[in-house]
Amino acid sequence: MKHKIIAIWFFLLIFTVPALAVTEEEITANLNCPDEGGCTMIAIDCTCPSALELKDKVRAMLDQGLSEKKIYSKLVAEYGKGVLATPPQRRI
Repeated sequence: MKHKIIAIWFFLLIFTVPALAVTEEEITANLNCPDEGGCTMIAIDCTCPSALELKDKVRAMLDQGLSEKKIYSKLVAEYGKGVLATPPQRRI
């Protein structure tokens, strides 16, 4: 019985950890294309050179192990709040 509990715990641990990791697609789906030429697409669907560069930056930050929050913070610092597809809610 003890071995079954350990085995179940092990498999739950192994299969839930990857689900917690954020992906490039999840982040770029929440970002606007930073193209200054008037592109209004979401970065994940856009093929503008600036959106492709943004995707590369997100991928590199994920490879460095940065958290989702840190990635968004860095992108807002570089591009401004307009890069966020859904601006953060303001506290009243």
